[in-house]
Amino acid sequence: ISKKLAGYLTKNNFAVVMTRENENGLYGDGKNKKQEDMEARKKIINSSNADLVISIHLNSFSDSSVCGAQVFYDASDDNSKKFAEDVQAALAGMLASSNKQVKTGDFFLLQCRDVPSVLVECGYLSNPNEEALLITDRYQEKVAYSLYCGVLKFLNYTYE
Repeated sequence: ISKKLAGYLTKNNFAVVMTRENENGLYGDGKNKKQEDMEARKKIINSSNADLVISIHLNSFSDSSVCGAQVFYDASDDNSKKFAEDVQAALAGMLASSNKQVKTGDFFLLQCRDVPSVLVECGYLSNPNEEALLITDRYQEKVAYSLYCGVLKFLNYTYE
């Protein structure tokens, strides 16, 4: 999904910096791999001089009936709230079961730069129906395009 979103953005002359190009974590041989990974991502984000930050994830939950994409933002940033609302609206307009409300979250990656930043949970792998969609190229394209439309909406660009 991230690579597909990057494709939409670069095709339309946006500069994109990815914190990862594959599923491998950014950590060494340390004991706290998650913390090392987050710190490495923070360095990439800070050195990128980014105007926006989008952190893309897939969710899981103990209740397998839960589904749909949801966007999170840092409660202390009104611009991030607007960005989250625009992305969530685009997701809700294009993906079934994604008409959730944006939520605040205390996520490390949302506090790396003083720019609008969102964390997007694109769906639930713990929901068998949604997992079946999420593993298909077609649905991944649909999610990526939804995210792209949310970015354009936030930036006041028009899209088709």
